[in-house]
Amino acid sequence: MDQNEEFETLLEWVNDLNLLSPVSKVHSFNDGVIFSKILFQIDPECTDLDHKNEEGLNPYSDWIDRVKNLKKVYKELLYFYLNKLGKNLDPINIITLSRNNKPDLVCQFLKYLLYASMYCERKSKFVKKITRLSKKTQLSIMKIIKNLMESKNGQVTLTNKQKENENEKRKKENENTNEKELLKNIFQLKETVDQQKEELNKKTKTLKEQSKIIQQSTDKIKEMKEEKTEITKKIKSLEKENDQMYNHLKKYETKYEKLKKSHLTLGQELESKYDQELEKIMIENTRLKETEKQKLRLEYEIIELNEQLEEFKKLETLHKLYKEKIEQIPQLKDSLILLEKRNEELLSQIEQLNDQLEKNSQLQNNYEVTKDENQELKIENQHYKSSYERTKNELNEAIKSRNEGLVKYEELSRKNTLINNELIELKEQLKINNICNDNSNNPNNNNNNSENNNFSMSVHWENEFLKKQLTKLQSEFDKFIKLGQMQETTENEHEDRLKQLLKNTQDSKLKVEQQLISMGKKNIQLESQLETTKSELEIIKGTLELKNQDNSSQNIIKSLEDKLIQSTNSKKILLKKLTDQEKNKENLMLQLKNSLEEKVKLNQQFQNSQNKLFETEKLVISSKNREKNAALKITEYRKSIKNCLLKIQKKEQTINHFSMKLKQSEQIKQHLEKRLLENAKKRGQIICQNKDSQYWKKKFLEKTNNLEKENQLITSSIYSLGSEILRIRNQNFNKPTQNKRKRYFYEKN
Repeated sequence: MDQNEEFETLLEWVNDLNLLSPVSKVHSFNDGVIFSKILFQIDPECTDLDHKNEEGLNPYSDWIDRVKNLKKVYKELLYFYLNKLGKNLDPINIITLSRNNKPDLVCQFLKYLLYASMYCERKSKFVKKITRLSKKTQLSIMKIIKNLMESKNGQVTLTNKQKENENEKRKKENENTNEKELLKNIFQLKETVDQQKEELNKKTKTLKEQSKIIQQSTDKIKEMKEEKTEITKKIKSLEKENDQMYNHLKKYETKYEKLKKSHLTLGQELESKYDQELEKIMIENTRLKETEKQKLRLEYEIIELNEQLEEFKKLETLHKLYKEKIEQIPQLKDSLILLEKRNEELLSQIEQLNDQLEKNSQLQNNYEVTKDENQELKIENQHYKSSYERTKNELNEAIKSRNEGLVKYEELSRKNTLINNELIELKEQLKINNICNDNSNNPNNNNNNSENNNFSMSVHWENEFLKKQLTKLQSEFDKFIKLGQMQETTENEHEDRLKQLLKNTQDSKLKVEQQLISMGKKNIQLESQLETTKSELEIIKGTLELKNQDNSSQNIIKSLEDKLIQSTNSKKILLKKLTDQEKNKENLMLQLKNSLEEKVKLNQQFQNSQNKLFETEKLVISSKNREKNAALKITEYRKSIKNCLLKIQKKEQTINHFSMKLKQSEQIKQHLEKRLLENAKKRGQIICQNKDSQYWKKKFLEKTNNLEKENQLITSSIYSLGSEILRIRNQNFNKPTQNKRKRYFYEKN
């Protein structure tokens, strides 16, 4: 790297540290202020020349002052390296640095400061600021740090212990196997740092919004303070007015007390004269009031009597109504008798209907029995049909056998074997019939045992009959064998018998059909009877409901009779009360007459007392004519008293006016106190909000500090790893021989 490039990178780094103003030239470094500010950021124990200027030289224009400042900064930097880093610095020509405008010495001084910032307590802050710079500047800073660590010109002398530690590290770091993994870790750490930066930016945005809200609240507080100052001014002005009013009131009170005393003296003299006359008048007034009270009592009694009369009128109307109801009682009795007769008729009808119901129940039972019989007959008919079909088949077989017998009669010699086969077939038919009989008597047909007994008996008899016929046929065939001529006669007899069997079966079938028809007619009749019984039952239900209604009407009639009895008794009681009340009324009328007479007497007495008063007034007037001079004086006193009273009234009005103003001022005070309380509450709320905001600010700062520390650790680890990797690479590329190593070791020592 060239010196100009190094100077530019270091200038970017210095300008990123947020000093007084951006630096662009070498002249700005001659006074040592920028160096002192960078060192103050690295270690706050060092002096900041801009803030601690004891001599008052600002800006540092003299060359001697520049040299002093640069020496001071260099000494503090040396002290920092020796005590905190355990290292020593190469000497710098400070006089040339203060005079020349070349960037060589400035770059060297800035490199020492950069190295110190990477290994100080606040290194995370400086690393974070370096990460904000462009990638080129970051790489150039890495190279500068590497050159400081390796080059002889910018090399920093170390202590013996640290040299031994570094030699041990170099021996261990000769292995090149973990270089790729270290590089990968570095890139991953960079990515994590970028993510944390984004999160911090988001948090800063939220905090800015909160700060805006806090600023708004502070503006409101300022407005409230201004209002408070205005209110306090108004309160002070009102207090002054109140003091003035209070002084005026004291003056008027003194005057008012003097007038009061004079008024009391005059009033006592007048009251002593009029008290005697007033006592006389009051005695007469008490008498008149007593008479008026008696009058009012009598009026109240009259009103009560009128109310009682109205009640008696109401009772008379009720009495008339009850009389009418009593007159209607015989009619109700006649209606009750008719209802009882009707109930008896209905009871007889109910009994008849109950008998009909019993009959209908019997008919229903018969109907059910006939239904069962009808079903049994249907089953028998089916059996007869099956037997009829069987007999038909047997007849056909018999006809066939006859034809075969005729053929056999002609060819007896040839077909004896065929006759024997026919006999065998007939025996098999007998067996089949026996099996049918067994099936008819099988216990599986439990539901129709009672119905199939007759039918099974008939089938049994038919089977027996067939057996007899078979025996006869066998005998006939034997005879036929012996006597062929007698065969035709036996076959005709056999046909006749079969025809008789067919007739018998047909007759039995016809009988069964007739029975079925008769049973169907009976069913129709029973259904019609059921419908009639249902209609009769509905009629019975209606009659029963009517009966219940009649019972309710009887109950109503009984209740009416009870009410009539009660009404008669109450009527008697009311008549007694009416008689008593009439007597009381007469007594009250007498009392009213007496009271009216007394009232007339009292009125006369009142008129007499008034006349006496007029006479006394005349006497007073005559006495006044005698004592005109005294009366004139009294009138003058009265006029003076009236004038005093008017003055007092005016003063009272002024006092009331002032009191109203005082009340208004008190109301204003109360309103202002309320406003102050509200302001205090708002202040408390704002203080709470400020506390919350401060609490969250502290938390945010703690988190940011933690993140910065983590970033510092990460960046320091990155830089240490990078430096170690670079060292390893250089060692691998430039592996010296054993002699070169020995020379290198001796040169260092």
